Amino acid sequence: AAGAARLPPAMACVSAACLRQRWRQLAVAAVLVAVLAWVVVDSLQKGCTAVESEGERVQRLFCDGLLNATTDDRVVPGQPFTCGDPDSDDAWFSDGGSPPQCQQAASCLSVGFDSVLEWIGDHPELGWVVTATVYALLTVLVIPGSVLTIGSGVAFGSALGLGKGVIVAATAVLVGADAGATMAFLLGR
Repeated sequence: AAGAARLPPAMACVSAACLRQRWRQLAVAAVLVAVLAWVVVDSLQKGCTAVESEGERVQRLFCDGLLNATTDDRVVPGQPFTCGDPDSDDAWFSDGGSPPQCQQAASCLSVGFDSVLEWIGDHPELGWVVTATVYALLTVLVIPGSVLTIGSGVAFGSALGLGKGVIVAATAVLVGADAGATMAFLLGR
């Protein structure tokens, strides 16, 4: 059996004892597959409803050439309220309320992300604290923070403007990473 071909170490794990040793890796892989499946199904089903803000509606209609707006994103008085072409795949529809709002079927993930952006815009100080705290916990749990770093920049940049948002996100990430490293050091002692 000196000339027998050997399997690479990753392929050699088929016994029950080997699988028991690698249960954490299998659990992480299963969670990642489940999250990916949820994102795909959520995107396809569009089970939530997005509500268009006045500024978003004005921008959409202005870009389509359907209305005139003032410089502060307000509709020039006297123009009709419209949610767009109901025959398009990207149709916005009116909820019929007073004042009327345009709504659209959307993925729950995008609706949730929009809610987080709105909350950060309304409460930037609390958003900073939450971001730093979550980043510190991720650091202690040895979970890579690159996604949260990029996400923080996008979220604060979208909510507060690019210049101010990136500075706020960078300070939250730095403070969170430092606090997490300090906690990990103290826990390791």
